[in-house]
Amino acid sequence: MANIVDDDADAVLSDVEGEDPVAIVIKSPSQGDNSVEEFRELLDRERAAREAAEASKSELQVSFNRLKALAHEAIKKRDECSRQRDEALREKEELVELIKISGKFSNIKNFAAAGLPRSQKYSGLQAVAYGVIKRTNEIVEELVRQIDVTAKSRK
Repeated sequence: MANIVDDDADAVLSDVEGEDPVAIVIKSPSQGDNSVEEFRELLDRERAAREAAEASKSELQVSFNRLKALAHEAIKKRDECSRQRDEALREKEELVELIKISGKFSNIKNFAAAGLPRSQKYSGLQAVAYGVIKRTNEIVEELVRQIDVTAKSRK
């Protein structure tokens, strides 16, 4: 049995020793010229790619700035519309309030036909101010009277 083991060991060694060595190929210096040209082509392609990327970046930056400006403008318009809507609602509420108040005082006097009360003493802007104050006093007196009547009727 020892002979069988030795034969196997010899077979293994003979397989390794019997092969020819593999030749190593080294590039010759004449192929170096091709690699320099390839390297230059690679650099040219890289430069062209960089220029294209920079141009694309520039175009994107311009587009982004335009979009940003449009967004700011849209926000300003939205805020202005909201402000105008709020103002219109306030004016509407004031008008509705004035129409309740004017309905209460329509039975006092019809100032539309005769205009505001006039003063013999004043003229110009002072006369207009006198008429407005006089009219305001009459309205306040009528309101106080109506409040008193309402309070008495509830009691």
